[in-house]
Amino acid sequence: MPSAQANTVAVNTTSNKYNYKTIDELNKLIQPSGAKWCLYGVIKFRREINLNCMLIGICDPTSYGKGQKGASCLLYRESFAGTIELPIQAEVGQLIRLHRMKITNYKPESGCIQLKSSNFYSWLIFDGKDDISHEPAAQSSISYSFSNDDCQKIDELRAWLLSLGDDETLHHELDFQFVLPDLKSFNDQSTQTIENEMKDNRTTTVATVKDIGESSEFFSATDESESPKKRLHTD
Repeated sequence: MPSAQANTVAVNTTSNKYNYKTIDELNKLIQPSGAKWCLYGVIKFRREINLNCMLIGICDPTSYGKGQKGASCLLYRESFAGTIELPIQAEVGQLIRLHRMKITNYKPESGCIQLKSSNFYSWLIFDGKDDISHEPAAQSSISYSFSNDDCQKIDELRAWLLSLGDDETLHHELDFQFVLPDLKSFNDQSTQTIENEMKDNRTTTVATVKDIGESSEFFSATDESESPKKRLHTD
């Protein structure tokens, strides 16, 4: 995984070309289509499913307490669009920036949504306690865009974490849980996803985590008009 200190370039911009959504805003969307979303969040949960698939749970101030449960993000290791490694060094309490995520399970009445990485997605990891540096601890791309809006998002999340008082709140008291499908389903589905991408990158099948007491199901998400290309652009 690329590190923030080795051969990386931050492209600073005065205004952010990305429109970041809070988890509450994603929950309030009218049934979404194939749109891609960008968001910031605090990592509350992480689980490596296999070498090519990882599940990360995130929360933010709009998904705190009873009611909304946050968002689960299913991330895949990409190779057809330039290698995008999984954020395997991500830790609970760190901040994550995600670009180009698609909603695959939309159930606003349950208070929890699931997103999956789409073609050309990217991520940045930031320290949740460092109140000075805005340099990422790790990132998916050699270069990445960064603006004053990003600094503001990071500062807001750090201030929120500080207001919780201690790490125990983050680990135990946030109303945020996951029920995982059988690991074999993840393994089989991840293998099938890689095979599909090698044959035709337009269709990707992803796993969806259901609510407590419900079984797991799989949904299809189509990435249209996205041809494979080497990751040379900033993100």
